[in-house]
Amino acid sequence: MPEPCLKDQRRSERLPIVLKARWRMSSWQVGDAVLANVSPEGCCITVARATLKVGQQVVLRAGSMPRLPGRVRWVRDTSVGIEFDHALDHASLAGMIAWADAEEAEATDE
Repeated sequence: MPEPCLKDQRRSERLPIVLKARWRMSSWQVGDAVLANVSPEGCCITVARATLKVGQQVVLRAGSMPRLPGRVRWVRDTSVGIEFDHALDHASLAGMIAWADAEEAEATDE
């Protein structure tokens, strides 16, 4: 998979979770990603190809979790910083942690 996410300027502590996700800009601009280092304000994703640009609006989706609309804030090779349109609440962050734990458990069972 692509390089791990790089550090950027942060307003909140990031949770070191990793989730398989999809990004979407339009019906024909979609791709796989790995969502990591989540905070209430945003996250880092890694993508297979450097196709996203600073300022673009994207929607992230991980499993059955609600969609996460946001804007690309920085791009470094295949690592992309996303600022969410609306900060995540505690329950949403807890749900992401639970989903990541379930993905990890499923991967180790295989």
